[in-house]
Amino acid sequence: MEEFCPSDMKKSLDNYLKKFSQYGHFSGSVLVSIKDCIVLCKGYGMADYEHDVHNTPSTVFRIASVTKQFTSAAVLCLQEQGALSVSDPLKKYIPDFPNGDRITLHHLLTNTSGIPDIVDVPSIMKSIRTGIPAEMLVDKLGRQLLEFEPGDRFRYSNSGYIILGLIIEKVSGLSYENYLNKNLFPKAGMTNTGFDHAERVLKHRASGYSLSEDGVSNADFFDMSLFFACGCLYSTVEDLYKWNKALDEETVISKKSVEDMLTPYVSDEALHYGYGWYLTENSAFHNGITYGFKSKVWRSFNGRAVIVVLANNDFVAIDTLVNGLVAILSGEEYTSPKAPGIQMILKKNHGILVGTYKNRDFTHEVFSISNEKGRLIISYYNYLKRVRAEVFPEKILPDEEHYFAMDLDLKICFFKDKWGEPYRAVFKVDCDEFEAWKDKGQEGGEHD
Repeated sequence: MEEFCPSDMKKSLDNYLKKFSQYGHFSGSVLVSIKDCIVLCKGYGMADYEHDVHNTPSTVFRIASVTKQFTSAAVLCLQEQGALSVSDPLKKYIPDFPNGDRITLHHLLTNTSGIPDIVDVPSIMKSIRTGIPAEMLVDKLGRQLLEFEPGDRFRYSNSGYIILGLIIEKVSGLSYENYLNKNLFPKAGMTNTGFDHAERVLKHRASGYSLSEDGVSNADFFDMSLFFACGCLYSTVEDLYKWNKALDEETVISKKSVEDMLTPYVSDEALHYGYGWYLTENSAFHNGITYGFKSKVWRSFNGRAVIVVLANNDFVAIDTLVNGLVAILSGEEYTSPKAPGIQMILKKNHGILVGTYKNRDFTHEVFSISNEKGRLIISYYNYLKRVRAEVFPEKILPDEEHYFAMDLDLKICFFKDKWGEPYRAVFKVDCDEFEAWKDKGQEGGEHD
């Protein structure tokens, strides 16, 4: 791929990423472009620590939920052909699916169907090592009770995109994998993207890593076929750049379909959601995370800037990393990663923060705060995997306290009552935000 850029901007981006690799645990590949000119395309850290293989622009990574934009594009492609409509009810394609007369394809695309997220269904997630055929997976999802009325609210759910994958198969007569291989990837010029079959040997595949108490470790095995059309793809930074360029040039789907994809249909705090993309006033993006991997694709609405970051560890603060890259492109101030310093916390603060915090609407969302030998530790589950990290104070105010984790995209704000006791907390994990109440505050009272 030809590169062109102002040398000073390329140097700033590279220096920033080198520091992030050194101090922020980043290991992966990055591509940054402005107005179709590639400013930087480079690998950082190791694709395989055991065999001393470095990451390169051609390294292949699992992209997890970045898959969703390909699923939404496939649905829109079929809509262009008159094979379906996003306003169709689910029952038209899966007649026996419970509440299928009230759930539309639009609801599935926008995470407003009310169908519980697959990661919150233990009977499904116990098959992370073996996978489940799509028909059986959708059948299991149909047995779950709706969390809310379709269309009433937004709640991010991988399940809707799994169901859309099956609908793509039923309507097109092709497997989800073959449909993308025939109708999307070739038109975008993508030659290193596909369905991640665990048993297949894949050239230039990166190994995935997690963080344990002993340091960096091999990530747990995960058969990505379980996530099917919501997260089963692998790709490279170069291919994902080609994909974004194809969206701009309308070589895969029409301008109208791209506009439909990037329309803000529903809101989640400061963010909006389209079809497989989160949206802000000036940009579109989506993150992906699975065992051993994180990904983020970001594109601006003006200036045609694209940033693709693929990481082969699941503990890098990828949102912080990308925000710094955006600031460099915009000529704004940014903070370079620094070597972690020793931060002291008054132990008397630990006692009032320690406890279990639960979401009132979704009781499986539980965050535990503990004091371990003077260190404040957060513990929670992500894809049924326990995550533990030390958190440090960022800002202490009379009515709230802000904390962050060095090794994760994690921020916590504890809210205190008039007696100075924490009763509620907001946890920002990657691009998700969760409100949770300390156990003693579940009954309400002064804290409602």
